[in-house]
Amino acid sequence: MKFKYTTLLLISFLAASCGVSEKEFVLKENRIFFLDAKEGYEYLRNSDFVQNLTNIDISLRLEEDFSDKSSAEVKEIYSNYLKEQINDWNSGEKSYLIDRLTYAYEQMEHFTRGLSPIPSI
Repeated sequence: MKFKYTTLLLISFLAASCGVSEKEFVLKENRIFFLDAKEGYEYLRNSDFVQNLTNIDISLRLEEDFSDKSSAEVKEIYSNYLKEQINDWNSGEKSYLIDRLTYAYEQMEHFTRGLSPIPSI
């Protein structure tokens, strides 16, 4: 089977303490990856979204006033916050999410049968 290399990166923000041995599965020709805490942190920390957050964005998200801090200090505070929030997946969380994704894909197929795919821009 040839895979479309559409990759969904799933990052856990759930409180969990143990990782899972299998890091990916295939769903409807899509490879789904479960990142562990370290990989998830690195992915988020280096993402365009996080890199483009301003001091005001971070202040609002963390509900703290950072007006007396430099941009580098605020980014470091947010980086530490991210590291604390991202945890490894446990097997129950992973299983639940796989079930939910499978159900969602089945529903999308059911309700979009016969529709032309949306063209890429």
